[in-house]
Amino acid sequence: MKPDNLLELGRIVDAYGLKGWVKVNPSSTDSVLVKLKTWWLEQPEGQFRPIEVSKPRLHGSTVVALPMGFDDRNQAEALKGARVWASRSEFPKPPTDEFYWVDLVGCDVLDPDGQLLGRVVGLQDHGAHPILEIQQGEAGQVESQVAGESKLLPFVSSIVNKVDLAARQIHVEWRADFFE
Repeated sequence: MKPDNLLELGRIVDAYGLKGWVKVNPSSTDSVLVKLKTWWLEQPEGQFRPIEVSKPRLHGSTVVALPMGFDDRNQAEALKGARVWASRSEFPKPPTDEFYWVDLVGCDVLDPDGQLLGRVVGLQDHGAHPILEIQQGEAGQVESQVAGESKLLPFVSSIVNKVDLAARQIHVEWRADFFE
């Protein structure tokens, strides 16, 4: 049975070698795929199926792994184009003061006085550090991305005071007028 908390983490782009390995183009450079033993594949027809993988590892900008029971290139090539998903509940616990981006999306961003600056609608990474993409709006009703312009806020320790995932809040050393 397909879990309801699947997150897309990449796409199988090719076979890797002759012994059944697959090559995945991951959605991020620090892909959690290398830490998971079960992947869910979405075939082009939209059907999902789990596969167990062994020896997942980074290989340049891709992830390579050997699906259990695979032993030749033809089996791996048959998976080309499949989207790779994983259950969020299977992700390993991140180290202290590290967060999965997916967990930050949807969090309210509050200034030092507890005033709502907006809600995280996405994250970006341009090399130096992650950047929170914040959509402004009323508490509980954040404008759609189409309706308003999102604001960018560096996700660094000098600005982010506290991340409370249980409360879905990020407390920052930032004021609304800094966006103007």
